[in-house]
Amino acid sequence: MKENVKNIIAEKERMYQELKKREVDVFNTSTNFILVRTDIPDMVNLLKENGILVSDVSSQLGDGFIRVLIGLPEDNDAFINISSTIIRH
Repeated sequence: MKENVKNIIAEKERMYQELKKREVDVFNTSTNFILVRTDIPDMVNLLKENGILVSDVSSQLGDGFIRVLIGLPEDNDAFINISSTIIRH
């Protein structure tokens, strides 16, 4: 279990840094997810259409907030790449 926690922490930090490089509004947490804020109204649906599932937490935190669980490196890379593509368009 300790190894899994260590891996999640490392992946979360990697995701956070990668998203910051891409100028995504990202917030680190002390949990197994990060928060991302976007002004793209249909971001959750656009991600879903590309096979990426996230949680819309706008009702709890304000418009545009989504929760992204930390997963396997390849899943995290998919989120980083697809969200960056969506944001650029």
